[in-house]
Amino acid sequence: MVEDTDNKYSRSNTKQLDMKTDIQVKIVILGNANVGKSCILQRYLTGAYSESHENTIGAKFLGKRVKCQGKYLKLNIWDTAGQERYQSFSKMYCRDAKAIILVYDISDSETIEGMKNWYMIMSHDTLPRDSLLFIAGNKCDLSYPSDYAKNQVINFSKEIKAEYFEVSAKTGVGINELFIRISNRFLEMQCPVKKSIVLNYDDHKSSTAKKKKRKFC
Repeated sequence: MVEDTDNKYSRSNTKQLDMKTDIQVKIVILGNANVGKSCILQRYLTGAYSESHENTIGAKFLGKRVKCQGKYLKLNIWDTAGQERYQSFSKMYCRDAKAIILVYDISDSETIEGMKNWYMIMSHDTLPRDSLLFIAGNKCDLSYPSDYAKNQVINFSKEIKAEYFEVSAKTGVGINELFIRISNRFLEMQCPVKKSIVLNYDDHKSSTAKKKKRKFC
């Protein structure tokens, strides 16, 4: 379970001091211009949606504090510009990122290719090896141009080992689920579950008997 704590903790000075111990999670959102990156972020942070939105210049940084698995996380989310001339800036923002969200517009096939290009650019020398990868198809309230376009995305997500979500900044569908999954995956990566070793009783008895025989040789 992931709980939003921003509103609760803004009123308490004592609890604001505790925020210094929050686990910092850097998340970077990549994708072509006009695919809805800023709208996704706005919907997640405020629950609101606006049809009119100015293009991001360079990058925009916003944060949200959440409680996940009993721990407090500060999600530091970077909304990057989608224009090609800002690619060098986006590379810089991707350094030390714990999670990358690749966004495309479900109704526009060209943005699928754009999403792939963004991944290729970042994966060459910028993307940390342990970064979690997510693909978000925005505008799921609309339709894919073809089944081929959807299959293209699904196959690409498998190829780069990314989790695939269909979301809508307009309706809110899938937005919270995306960031909840990111929070949980991040903690799983930080604290992997240790596999328990199951010892077969007969094997244990057999090895004990062998040890006893050696003693009397």
